[in-house]
Amino acid sequence: MSYQTISVIIPRKANDTAEEAIQAVIQSDYPQHLIEVIEVIGESPSKQRNTGATAASGTILYFLDNDSIVTPT
Repeated sequence: MSYQTISVIIPRKANDTAEEAIQAVIQSDYPQHLIEVIEVIGESPSKQRNTGATAASGTILYFLDNDSIVTPT
């Protein structure tokens, strides 16, 4: 199977955390060397997602909310 690079973009507010979401991504079954996690702090999720997308280097952009948890697969 051929895997592509994935940029996971997580917007959050300054007083929130994304630690559980990040840990779930890190512990997924996807090859870790192909995952880039971009956490963007601010007050406007749409602008934060755009900022993350601009900074991303992955072939696939995956937008994840800071309170969401991905399954390992």
